[in-house]
Amino acid sequence: MAKTTGVYPCYENQFQVKTTGASGAYANIADMTSFSVAFDNGVQEWNSFDQEGWTSRLATTKGITITASGKRNVGDAGNDFIAGLAFKNGRDLNTDYKWTFPEGSSDEFTN
Repeated sequence: MAKTTGVYPCYENQFQVKTTGASGAYANIADMTSFSVAFDNGVQEWNSFDQEGWTSRLATTKGITITASGKRNVGDAGNDFIAGLAFKNGRDLNTDYKWTFPEGSSDEFTN
């Protein structure tokens, strides 16, 4: 089987949420229309005497923000679950999330 390469259409990405707790299965989110991804890096920087004026840097934190938009689809498990988070706060918003890429690999984000 040949490996797929190149640029993929955005719609081939799949997003899912766990709707029934840590041991539950993932559910697709119906009627998503767009998404964007941003990565953040936290970098510590210091100037020690023994570096003769040169700056030292070390990446110390990572963050990812995934913004998704879609249409409300009443009756779809994933869509209903997301809609149910609308008025919650704090840790009540935590959920497991899965992003499946077009070639079949995936990343899972917990909480």
